[in-house]
Amino acid sequence: MDWDHEDLGAPVLGGVRLLLNSTNLQIIGAVRTASDDPAAALIRSLIECDVARQLVRAALDNDQFVQTPEAFADDSVGRMLTDLLAMVWPGIPVAGLRARALNEPARLDAELQERLFG
Repeated sequence: MDWDHEDLGAPVLGGVRLLLNSTNLQIIGAVRTASDDPAAALIRSLIECDVARQLVRAALDNDQFVQTPEAFADDSVGRMLTDLLAMVWPGIPVAGLRARALNEPARLDAELQERLFG
């Protein structure tokens, strides 16, 4: 995944890019089609989970984001991250999530996976 962790005001479309190994035909096939193939579905789920994990970790590591998560415009990376955290952990302040990420990163990852894909 390619994005500037510090430019949370960037538009989501164009601000975040998923880079795939074009020589791995199984991965390319899984993301290009909406087939019911169990292997393709598993690949897509693993990609989605890892992207969400990377986004959450970067957001919680960004001081500006943690201090003012509500300050970002609609359609920005920062707003998308705020909405993602609120959807996964409703009612938990961003500063509290950051503390949990520092103290129990594996647990936070597991909660994210369970709530999004469980």
